[in-house]
Amino acid sequence: MVEGQHATNTGTWSDANAGDTVSLSASVGSVTKSGTNAAGTWSWSYDTTDGPDKSQTVTVTATDDKGRSATTTFDLTVDNVAPSVEASIDAEINCRTNATLDWSFTDPGTDADWTVDVDWGDTTSSTATVGATDPKSGTLNHAYEAPDNYSATVTVTNDDGASGANNDNSIVVARPTASRF
Repeated sequence: MVEGQHATNTGTWSDANAGDTVSLSASVGSVTKSGTNAAGTWSWSYDTTDGPDKSQTVTVTATDDKGRSATTTFDLTVDNVAPSVEASIDAEINCRTNATLDWSFTDPGTDADWTVDVDWGDTTSSTATVGATDPKSGTLNHAYEAPDNYSATVTVTNDDGASGANNDNSIVVARPTASRF
């Protein structure tokens, strides 16, 4: 199961005394029952929001109206998903003028913080931290000092350590033309 998905599980329950009323509970998520008072099935569901933080053992308990109970357990493993990154940069600029890099990302997890690292392709870099309530997009500017062809890479890392990158950001930096008077 990966974060951002709806987890489900099912099972059966029974009570030797058909006159008892049986209720079901789960340690996390919600559980519903169907069938008669003597036996039936249960369905469990839970919205996963952050892997691996939401990984755990789930306990489903059937309790009759006399206080007798039985439990079953199963493991819920929620895998972390890397952020998905989009970025674009100016196609061509002159030296020593700002290139504009627009970036955005999505992540199905409810991570607390993300780190946005930009490798400008000219041995320089920029880093930003994005909090849980911050927009997952932004704009950065960078002035290239020498004419050349560069490729900027944007890497976003979530607080669980998974990274996504976008490195399809080529820019041509030209030597400025001299003005004649």
